[in-house]
Order: sequence, then C-alpha cells, then structure tokens
Amino acid sequence: MPDQTKSGAQGSEEGARLCKDCQEKPPMSPHSPYCSSCMQKRAIKARMKSKKASKGEKGEEPAVRPTAHRKETSKAGTVVMPVDFGRHREVLEAVVKLAEEEMRPLDMQIIFMLKTCLKRPGAAL
Repeated sequence: MPDQTKSGAQGSEEGARLCKDCQEKPPMSPHSPYCSSCMQKRAIKARMKSKKASKGEKGEEPAVRPTAHRKETSKAGTVVMPVDFGRHREVLEAVVKLAEEEMRPLDMQIIFMLKTCLKRPGAAL
C-alpha cells in the first residue's frame, strides 16, 4: 500500500516537504518554508502590526513629518530655512493634505502657496 502524507496525496515521497505553519500543503517554492495561503496570512498579520505601530499607543494618527522630500535642495544660490510648525500643527496638516491632493512634495507645496500669495494684488514684494 502506498504512503500517504498529511495532505492526503497518495504515492508521494516519504520526505515530502509540507508548510511550516499548517503542515498540510506543499511550500510555494523550494526556498520558502510556507505555502501560499500561510504566506498571505503572515503578510496580512505583518501589515496590521505595522499599522498599529504607526498609529501609536492610543490609536492616534501617525505624526506628520515636516521634513522636505527632496535631498538636492542645496544648489548654488538657494537658501535652506527650517520652519517650525510646533504651535500650528493644524496648519502643517492642512498643507500636507493639499500637497498630497496636488501630488507635490511638501517643500514645493509651501513654495507654491507662497508664490500664489505674493502674486495677489497688494502683496508686498
């Protein structure tokens, strides 16, 4: 009578590899210890864990980072000026939201808004 593995397949080798988690299905590849179902479950669990960690302990939204998205800001003739939004967090959140909607980096959104304000009639230049 032929051997049976836990997956119920008949005639398979005695040393057939099974998933490390469920011990039912064969692994996705020779290099992976998990079947595709268990691999998907592990990925979902990891995503949920990282979302919880990014929201903080009390379930708050993740902190907005006011750093510029670009690294090549130090060209000849440019001025780099840090802006502290410490007491005006709602202003920073509004600018970040606009930058995401208009698909601009945060620093370019701030420059765009400043240019728009300065182009208005009566603006001091």
